[in-house]
Amino acid sequence: MTRKSICLLFLVLLALPCFAASKYESKITSLEGEKWWGGAVGLGSKMPFEGDLRLFDLSAENLNNQNVPLLLSSEGRYIWSDKPFSFSGREWRVAFVFRL
Repeated sequence: MTRKSICLLFLVLLALPCFAASKYESKITSLEGEKWWGGAVGLGSKMPFEGDLRLFDLSAENLNNQNVPLLLSSEGRYIWSDKPFSFSGREWRVAFVFRL
């Protein structure tokens, strides 16, 4: 291998992590009778969240410019992040994806 090739390979390997989006995913099961609110004012008609809820990505969906990375529960639990996250629900197990 030539010196140029080695340098180019080194630069590509050095830059690769910049393009790889790491994420953290968590699933939280609701307590019996627990209801959830939040995420976006534009989703108000669907609150409290019940049944199946499609994936909402607060970093990509504006929803009337009223997004907040906060979900509140009727049991006093909450999910908050200082950055937007994605969330969805199914038979009220909430799945969250945080991009780090």
